Amino acid sequence: MRRSNAPSRSAARPPSLPPLAVMKRLWSTSSPPTGRLVGLAKPLANQLATALSALGERPERRLGKRTGAQLENGGLTRREVEIVRMVATGRTNREIARELFLSPRTVEMHVSSILMKLNGRSRADAARRASELGLLIQHGD
Repeated sequence: MRRSNAPSRSAARPPSLPPLAVMKRLWSTSSPPTGRLVGLAKPLANQLATALSALGERPERRLGKRTGAQLENGGLTRREVEIVRMVATGRTNREIARELFLSPRTVEMHVSSILMKLNGRSRADAARRASELGLLIQHGD
């Protein structure tokens, strides 16, 4: 049998890094993160927030107010929370757009982002998940 000088497939794979090392690598790159890296950031931020909470530290203090608020809101922005509440009441994109003074296309993009962040396939899935997260109850915002 002939043996190749090329490295084996298992040797070519980079070793798995702990979450903190991955986060350092994300922030140390000079170019903007790719979609694949951005997909890694949310779970790592959640792990970091959980670890900080376990240590008795408020995550907002270390991660910033905006990131802390997004973690509380299932990763949704304030506008997305506002839109998911309207979606849950059965409004169409056009109705939401009219009420918020946005274009229907902008609302469509927000709904797509909501579905991705809440792991939903439909508007009903997003409404159910938002309800589970307590996002449909207005806390005087």
